Formats: sequence, structure tokens, C-alpha cells
Amino acid sequence: MLTIGEVFRELARRDRFYEKLLVMSIGKKWEEIVGKPVAERSWIDDFSNGVLYVVTDDPVWHEELTFMSRHIIDRVNRMLGETLVNKIVIRRVKRWKNTTPRV
Repeated sequence: MLTIGEVFRELARRDRFYEKLLVMSIGKKWEEIVGKPVAERSWIDDFSNGVLYVVTDDPVWHEELTFMSRHIIDRVNRMLGETLVNKIVIRRVKRWKNTTPRV
């Protein structure tokens, strides 16, 4: 009997929609991938054509994520059990989704 993960991997091989679902499901393990301090200020926003889009609101965390890009790609692909992510694009937003405005 196949696990749900195995079913999604098989569907991902055939259809980009399922590939995206498989990669986006990694968001639940974001803290495990990047560590708690980084995970508290960033999240996976999108995935398309081998590119993982990550969002943060802080220029320092943007730099840290840029520095960690290769490590993140390796960890995500290892967790997925195959190479789906080839590149990471880090985007900045004006304000973090769960914070109050800075004074």
C-alpha cells in the first residue's frame, strides 16, 4: 500500500500542480529546515518551475536567507526525496504578517 507522500510524489511526476502541492507541503517543516529564528520571520510563498519563493520583511533576514539558499535547497529536496527545487528567490514584504507596525 502506498503512503499519501508516495501518491503525491507519483502525481508530481506527471503534473506540475501536484508538484507544487508537494513542495508547498514542506512549509509545515520550515522551522526544521531553516531554524526557529529564521522561520519566525520568513515563510514559503510559492513554487513554480523549480523555483521556491520565500518571503521575509527584514533586510537582515533577507541576507541570511540568501546566504542559506544552497542549504535550503538541499534540505528541501532531501525531505522531498527528489530534486524539485533548483533555485530560491527571496522576496521582501513591507511588514511581517503577524506583527504590529514598527515605531
